[in-house]
Amino acid sequence: MSTTPDTENFRLYRRQGFSTYLQEEGDVEESSTAVRPTRTEWNYTYEVISVFAACDFGFPRGTCVHLSISANTTSKKVVELVLEQLARIQSPPTQLEMSAVDVDDFCLVAVVGARERRLKDDFALTRLQSPWNKGRLFVRRRSALLAAVEYGNEAVV
Repeated sequence: MSTTPDTENFRLYRRQGFSTYLQEEGDVEESSTAVRPTRTEWNYTYEVISVFAACDFGFPRGTCVHLSISANTTSKKVVELVLEQLARIQSPPTQLEMSAVDVDDFCLVAVVGARERRLKDDFALTRLQSPWNKGRLFVRRRSALLAAVEYGNEAVV
């Protein structure tokens, strides 16, 4: 069997959690103790979501964070990642100090029109059903009821 230039540079991409791992096919030594993963183990489904901030973090309204999530990513993990990304974007910390932020004070909500649905912390986002999967996702403080509806339904006049 001859090798073509296409198969010489063959790489397997495996995404786990939010990290990407790259493995060259020739990097794995074949031995009796090494177990090579099958093709089905490499097959993961991922979804890219946009999450907006419904709090005053010092950013203009409409600022969003794009995340690649797996099928079992919970809403609490998404809130943690959004707050982490917003703190990383902020050059001089103005409104939000990440060391002082308690992640439990924030929640993830789905907004469709004038309706808002707060998602439980252990809820897997890929299980959202219609019409909620068509709406926008917001991170807001648990105490600020309907803040996401106010941020999501503003129009420039």
